[in-house]
Amino acid sequence: MSKNRSAKIIISLLFVYLLLPFVLTGVYSIAQRWNTTLLPEGLTLRHYAQLLMDMRFWRALLRTFGISAAAVALSVMIMTPLSYAVAAFAPRFERWMRGLTLVPFALPGVITAAALMRAYAGAGIPLVALLCGAYFILIMPLMYNGILNAMRAMDIASVTDAARILGASTLTVFLRVIVPGIAPGILVSTLLSFSTLFGEFVIVNMLVGGNFETIQIYLALALSKTGHLSSAIVMIYMLLMSLFCFGLILMTGRRSANEEDTHGDDD
Repeated sequence: MSKNRSAKIIISLLFVYLLLPFVLTGVYSIAQRWNTTLLPEGLTLRHYAQLLMDMRFWRALLRTFGISAAAVALSVMIMTPLSYAVAAFAPRFERWMRGLTLVPFALPGVITAAALMRAYAGAGIPLVALLCGAYFILIMPLMYNGILNAMRAMDIASVTDAARILGASTLTVFLRVIVPGIAPGILVSTLLSFSTLFGEFVIVNMLVGGNFETIQIYLALALSKTGHLSSAIVMIYMLLMSLFCFGLILMTGRRSANEEDTHGDDD
């Protein structure tokens, strides 16, 4: 057996292993009953129809999308210039920043939420704003390391020095050269961070609970009713996330292609 064929078999088995749970979840979501037999006892779309007509489900979904998008946007606006400043002008602080950004990984969500509630309980800060800040801290390692790795691939220091010698200001270099150059890294970090926040449950449940019902809390309540309904929620969530990620990648790809065409016409 050739090495090429062996690699294809291993990749195929890995693909089946990763895809099988999603397929079984999808089948279970349309099954009328599936607890005593090997195959489902009848198929139905009743659970999907119930979700699509439930305004509470759509409100929870919009809340989750909104708070996750706000936290990711805040993180991009803060971590991108911060990563650039460290990589280009203060590389000696890089190891300290890397250690600082790894702190959220070391703190369980329960401890983080309890500490935030104790620290800001009497500060008059809305819980939604506090949740957005907690989400910002949670995805900080993903954003910082992803953006910093993309900048390393560009050799930021040399690019910055060359642009400044040609007369460009630091702000111009950052906006016109650095940001377009690291756009793929920002995109990957954004997708990872958004998907992480979309599935986060511990912090949102402890901080806001039912006062700001997100899709995670809605799913937890659905699990107590029926597994078929919760499976339908998971499948809709996966479909929407896939469409969102595909759309974002497609838009970024078209933008990059248009920029290449523009540069080609200029040449």
